[in-house]
Amino acid sequence: MAAGEFAQITKFLESAPNQGAEWVGDHDLYATLVDIAVRERNEAQIRRYAPLAEETATHYGHRLYQAIASRALGVLHLMDQEPKLAQARLERALDIFTELETHWQIGRTYFELFNLAKSSGEKEIAQSYLSLSQGAFEKAGAVFEIKLIKETQKTF
Repeated sequence: MAAGEFAQITKFLESAPNQGAEWVGDHDLYATLVDIAVRERNEAQIRRYAPLAEETATHYGHRLYQAIASRALGVLHLMDQEPKLAQARLERALDIFTELETHWQIGRTYFELFNLAKSSGEKEIAQSYLSLSQGAFEKAGAVFEIKLIKETQKTF
């Protein structure tokens, strides 16, 4: 999805609570908004929506959304150069995604762990995470992400 499309989705979703839609709850909106922010690497939006996503997901006991929020907070800690906090959040997200057998989410989380290891200069660990990411994407049949991983491997 192109960046412009994310902006359109974000604008629509941000207006949804004012529409009184019965088909979606705040937890759905915040999880989606923070996930878009992570994909865009929009730090301000991650800061805005990650706590709300975590709070509402916890309130409803929504494990998938709890993991999405944890991954978002892990990315935020990575942006803030807090590798230990990032690692803990990303591993928490990975544990939940693994429990839920959500291979695409697992692949995305391994890719964030790759980014963390790469930023810490841990090349071998980063390569391992990249391979695990690719394997998870292959299980999910995520063609676009597999291509992204292969391109990343060429330049890493």
